[in-house]
Amino acid sequence: MSALLEIVNAPQPVDHQYDFREDYVTGWTWSWEKHLEPLAGKENIRLLEIGSFEGRSAIWFLDHIFTHPSSSIVCLDCFESGVEDAFDRNIAASGRAHRITKVKETSDSYLGRITNSGLAFDLIYVDGSHEAVHVLFDSMASWSLLKPGGIMILDDYGWEPNYAPHHRPRMAIDLFLEARGDDLEVIHHDYQVIVQKNLPAPVPRRQD
Repeated sequence: MSALLEIVNAPQPVDHQYDFREDYVTGWTWSWEKHLEPLAGKENIRLLEIGSFEGRSAIWFLDHIFTHPSSSIVCLDCFESGVEDAFDRNIAASGRAHRITKVKETSDSYLGRITNSGLAFDLIYVDGSHEAVHVLFDSMASWSLLKPGGIMILDDYGWEPNYAPHHRPRMAIDLFLEARGDDLEVIHHDYQVIVQKNLPAPVPRRQD
């Protein structure tokens, strides 16, 4: 196990004294409730969150979708600029730290390391770097980790339209959709793009 991988095993007291400085979650919860409803409350559901910031989205998912005690989340983030302390406090305050695997690592390092590990996720949330090259890597590299029928949320499609294309996610998301178009269904396309991975095509029965 990598030294950068921290797994918190013991439940923490619930006091809900959260330390959130920004809210990048509330505006999207109506869409998540709608499109993630098939996952809600199910056993052994796994989420990979690429970009966790202060933990607000992870806590929301645990409160509203991943409500079964067997469900879990991998929170992948570099945790720069003092964000890590806020994340740790918020996850502890949620009382669900035992269902969070915190990974302090770059996405290229982590995804490259687990690609052939057998890990599989029901939901992947791509919300790390806004640079197009990083968004394209994160979406393409994590696609193989998404279960058939699983859902991927690609954040910030509409972010900062005045920035150069390579400094925002839109171009990368468009390229991802074009590259994987035969393998997915777009179920939401707005500021966020949500796709569902197609189930494998049935094998034709042999005609004797």
